[in-house]
Amino acid sequence: MVAAYWVQVVKDQEQWQSRALNSELKNLGHPIANITDALSSNMRRKPQRIMQLRKSGNSRQANKTYKVTHEGLIYVQGMVSGSSS
Repeated sequence: MVAAYWVQVVKDQEQWQSRALNSELKNLGHPIANITDALSSNMRRKPQRIMQLRKSGNSRQANKTYKVTHEGLIYVQGMVSGSSS
């Protein structure tokens, strides 16, 4: 979630691909084996923290574009500031 927040807010990318997010995490030394599963778990939460905007291709390895929702932004800001939610 924090890496997605970073890409969207700090790098000013309103939407981003999962491959780019995992690349950022790899550069930090924290790659995720299955980035789609990690993002999907945040999409299943109510309210959604991340939403999938589009999918290009028809396989599981298709390029997927995501966006952190308003609730996701608030969640990460709360994590960073130390307040519990």
